[in-house]
Amino acid sequence: FATRYSNLAMIQRDQGDLPGARANMERAIAIDQKHFAPDHPARAVSYSNLALIQKDQGDLLGARANMERAIATEQKHFAPDHPTLATSYSNLATIQRAQGDLQGARHSMERAIAIGEKHFGTDHPLLATYSSNLAMIQRAQGDLPGARASIERSIAVNLKHFAPDHPSLGISYTNLATICWHEGDRAAACPNLKKALRIFLK
Repeated sequence: FATRYSNLAMIQRDQGDLPGARANMERAIAIDQKHFAPDHPARAVSYSNLALIQKDQGDLLGARANMERAIATEQKHFAPDHPTLATSYSNLATIQRAQGDLQGARHSMERAIAIGEKHFGTDHPLLATYSSNLAMIQRAQGDLPGARASIERSIAVNLKHFAPDHPSLGISYTNLATICWHEGDRAAACPNLKKALRIFLK
């Protein structure tokens, strides 16, 4: 029944029913606690899912605690560079960024990228997402050259997998234009913004 409650919770999250999602995920965790040891991998999944729901609710302290609990459990069962940990570090980074812990967020996202590169290669779509997220963290830190390099990397990877007018590229071009503008590189900002507009207005 724990799996059913967990699956239902994630459906409710997608539907925007966050209170219902949280209640069912906590129900799944309560069942897991009766059947699995505290560091069982199944519990890591439940903690991670609960953390995502809590983040959506704005409960960042609870979200971070549960994501860190999930990672601690995963570290007992998986190698330090296991792909599962890449996902968890990426999720932790988004929570840390929302908390304003930019240095922690950058460290977590860079760990996710390092693991992802090892297992999926440098041009996997997942790396595009990670690089885009890293760029936003770097931009918030004021590291505009780093942010620009990361978002350009994200765009290069996405162009290998998506059509040139894919919506995700529109977002990336907008982000790149904003970074270029803040760098004072107006000559690069305008063309990228025009690319984004062409995609969104299509």
